[in-house]
Amino acid sequence: MSLLSRAARLGLALLPLALFPACSQSPSGTDGGGPPPDAGGGMDSSNGSDSGTTDAGNPDAGPIDAGHPLLFDGGVVLFDGGPPLGTAIVADAGTWTWVDFPDSACNDGSTTGIGVNVGTTSNVLVYMEGGGACWNAFTCYTAMTATLGPFQAAQFATRQGQLGGSIFDRTVAANPFKDWNMVYMPYCTGDVHAGDNVANYGGQMFHHQGHDNVLAYLKRLGATFPTPAKVAITGSSAGGGGVMTNYPFFRAYWPGAQGYEIDDSLPFFVDNPAPSTPSWITSWNLTPLFDELCGANCQYDFSQAYSATRISFPNDRMALLSYVGDSVIPTYYQMNAATFAADLAQLQGQVLAPIGMNVFFIADTLPDGGSVRGHTMLGDPTVTQGGTDAWTFLNQMVTDDPNWTSVNP
Repeated sequence: MSLLSRAARLGLALLPLALFPACSQSPSGTDGGGPPPDAGGGMDSSNGSDSGTTDAGNPDAGPIDAGHPLLFDGGVVLFDGGPPLGTAIVADAGTWTWVDFPDSACNDGSTTGIGVNVGTTSNVLVYMEGGGACWNAFTCYTAMTATLGPFQAAQFATRQGQLGGSIFDRTVAANPFKDWNMVYMPYCTGDVHAGDNVANYGGQMFHHQGHDNVLAYLKRLGATFPTPAKVAITGSSAGGGGVMTNYPFFRAYWPGAQGYEIDDSLPFFVDNPAPSTPSWITSWNLTPLFDELCGANCQYDFSQAYSATRISFPNDRMALLSYVGDSVIPTYYQMNAATFAADLAQLQGQVLAPIGMNVFFIADTLPDGGSVRGHTMLGDPTVTQGGTDAWTFLNQMVTDDPNWTSVNP
């Protein structure tokens, strides 16, 4: 399987801006410029995918903001009277069920939802989909650098056929999640699941409400899986940004579980090197969220989110997966491959290693001198580094193996 097809699994759009640190491709340095991205997006098919059913459900009424937490305490989300709960989701075991959420929104205001596949344990795997980012009229409507809505039952039915060989494949013996409850969170808000804003782009209203959607989903997920033993919050590309920005909210609903945070291919580098960062903060209204997550200075250095998460959840296991020669992120950080590799090493040495956050990094060169370029791993964890594949790394992580450690070139 090619590295390109690996990146295409799990809805990991092959848009150049399939990442949180998305920035212009324009050599002029003007924010929002540049040519349209590669539409890409073709994914590997799989056999025997369940067709699933649709559960209209009966979520609790009221606006999305009704369930927003009131305050944080040392990075831990607190709710007045406990997290708000909706109606438990009813779904058959071993098959995908699409669940509509009337209190959710894609970019165009259409509603969206989640896919749920009930397992045989109490454990819960959540996956946050990738698929671009946008922050103004040009990136959202001209270059179309983000996956847009609608995303409903029909779109999810297509997605199901593309999950073979991934962390959702229950037939893979090496898959540590094969008997877990599985939740697939689609992406159609252009804000790496972190936004809380309806922006006006030249008279067109764009719903950057990814974070609001997560809060809506959690009301019903918390009621459906009230006491999991383990929860793994995962995401690839743009979804990796969603993991980092929403992790405390998931843990607020499942405080008694052993937690695992897995960010696949979205490193938050020290001091925010991407020039478009101020535009993301404004268009997606990130300041309130980052102020709560890791303090007032965090919006100027997203890497502070790692240490804040460790302080809040000292016993959780955290991991970052990345290619040293990532084929996507350097473009959006507007840096060359050598600078990306150096910044990745700096991040591990100065931030991640000191807090016990392990990494699975794949080298950018082969012994014969060839180069390795790829992006994302959860769609195909057979990728290897130094004789260890990502399946082994993930297994050791979520089985609490004391020998779990970083894998580096």
